[in-house]
Amino acid sequence: MTTYKQAMEFLLNRTNYEQKQSTSYRHTDFKLDRMKQLLEELGNPQCIPSIHIAGTKGKGSTAHMVAACLHSAGHRVGLFTSPHLERYEQRIQIDGEMISESQLIEQTGTLKTAVETLRSKSDAHEPTFFELTTALAWLCFRDAKVEIAVMEVGLGGRLDSTNICHPIVTVITSIGIDHTEQLGNTITEIAREKAGIIKLGIPVISGCKLAEAQKVIRDKSQQLNCPLTEVDLDITYSSSESPQGDQVRHHIRIGERSISDLTLPLLGEHQIRNLATALGAIDAMGNHLPPISDATIRSALNKLEIPGRQEMLCTRPMTLLDVAHNTDSTQALIQTLEKQTLPPKGMRVLVFGSARDKPYQEQLADLVPHFDHLILTKATSSQRCCPPEELKASLLPSIEIEVSLAQTPAEAIEKALQFAQETGLFVVSGSFYLAGEIRPLIKGWQEKRQPHSHVIA
Repeated sequence: MTTYKQAMEFLLNRTNYEQKQSTSYRHTDFKLDRMKQLLEELGNPQCIPSIHIAGTKGKGSTAHMVAACLHSAGHRVGLFTSPHLERYEQRIQIDGEMISESQLIEQTGTLKTAVETLRSKSDAHEPTFFELTTALAWLCFRDAKVEIAVMEVGLGGRLDSTNICHPIVTVITSIGIDHTEQLGNTITEIAREKAGIIKLGIPVISGCKLAEAQKVIRDKSQQLNCPLTEVDLDITYSSSESPQGDQVRHHIRIGERSISDLTLPLLGEHQIRNLATALGAIDAMGNHLPPISDATIRSALNKLEIPGRQEMLCTRPMTLLDVAHNTDSTQALIQTLEKQTLPPKGMRVLVFGSARDKPYQEQLADLVPHFDHLILTKATSSQRCCPPEELKASLLPSIEIEVSLAQTPAEAIEKALQFAQETGLFVVSGSFYLAGEIRPLIKGWQEKRQPHSHVIA
């Protein structure tokens, strides 16, 4: 393994459920035995204290917040999230920086050797793309002498590759209807899958709102003798304007501790709940790490950036990029659109693309009333993408909006900019893959038109 191309070909030439249509957990490929064998062959690199985070939405943002606070406190921190937005290496970060190509090549070579050894011992199914990626993260963390790893669950929890980590805190940010083919059709069924990350005696932080999900998590925590801390019950939060009226300050109370005057450079009220959940996780680490001061937390949050999560890329036209790909995330985006100060004139344009197995009809029905023009497109990097013609055919008869089709993200941007002009609003949503392809294109467009554009740093 000597080149980046070779490393990526080895990883991508695997069963990749991120690129496939929904597959039931009943499928034999969804189990942890193969992952355990791979990690044993690699010397069990997963034996690092971890913060394990599951949830229907909010788990990625919460993971970034936890990692940022730990790093700001001087700890060596690994962060594993998925999927990536623009580059594969974004999935694996150490102290806020994605791994280098040389690290990727070296550790993929180690993976390749382990896979070949296992192949010689057994004819069992080989590791999947996500299993290899998870193992790669742990190899990088071990090599970098990471003190603590923040691990975001890929799908569900119980059977996810990350569920072989050694958690000191487990977190479930939310429970909603998503990935029903794998996780079940009810909140209770989905909650049981996500609660599968709860381990004997390990503190649990729950940000779940729905009563059915709360009951599952409470029962599982009690069964395994886990201290449970719940947002809205044990953790409360509020917001207020600064005396100057130019900033919103957030206030989080965790038991007897109160952390005030926090600013968060992220759009969306849902991020305040994610912050409360993240700080609950940090507080629960008290038996393993020294307490993190309020000043350190403030410093970490002031510098926080999470690409693709209601990310404002430009102000002329106002350009918002969001990876919302289920109905809960879509509602969070709508809430922001309703409260954000939007351009008083100019067309509001939505660029939307989706995977075939996502609830795009419901998402479009919710989003479209907030826009003047709809551009339907698809990402080119995923086999799961729904063609724009199918998206258009799914529109409810009651939806009355001018619709354009674009076969590529580049074509979609060109059309959106023509409609929005400099005084309008341009929103991209519906898919991680679409956001990942459009983000660098928008950045490139910005660079060409500087200094005329107002670029968000």
